[in-house]
Amino acid sequence: MLTVRGKTYRLVVLAAHKFFGAVEVDAYGGRVMMAEPGKTVVDALDRPAYAGDVPEIAAMLRRGQNRLNGERLADYALRFRSQALVQRLGYLLDLLRWPLEASIRERLLAAVGQSTCYLGRPNRWGTGSDYDRTWRIVDNVPRQELLSEIEVV
Repeated sequence: MLTVRGKTYRLVVLAAHKFFGAVEVDAYGGRVMMAEPGKTVVDALDRPAYAGDVPEIAAMLRRGQNRLNGERLADYALRFRSQALVQRLGYLLDLLRWPLEASIRERLLAAVGQSTCYLGRPNRWGTGSDYDRTWRIVDNVPRQELLSEIEVV
C-alpha cells in the first residue's frame, strides 16, 4: 500500500503476459499510460476484489455495451490465460444479453476447460447458488446484488 496526498493506493504486480492494452493519454497536461476500456474490464474480471467486485464489473459491461468491442474483449481475456476469467466474462456477457458474434462466443467457450469456478469470491458471496453448465460457473452472487449497479433504461 502506498499513500500519496492522502489517497491510498494498492500496487498490483502483473505477470508479463498480462501487461498490454495501454494507450498514452493527456492527464492534466502530462502524458500518462492508461489501460484501454476493454483491458480495464478484463483486469477487473481477473481480480474482482480490486475493482468494486462482480456487481460493479457487470455494470461496467452494461454501460460499455455500445462502446466496448466484443472481439477485443475476447482477445484480451484469452491473452490472460485464465479459465476463470473467461468463464466470468462469458457468463456475464450471456446474462447481459450482449450481441456477441457466434464465432467470438465459440472462441471463449473453447477456452473453458473442465474446472468449475465461482462468479464471485466465495469468502464474500458464499458457495451455493445456480450452476451454469455452459460456462461451468457457479453464480453465487445474489441476482439482486449482481444487478444492483445496473441502471434500468
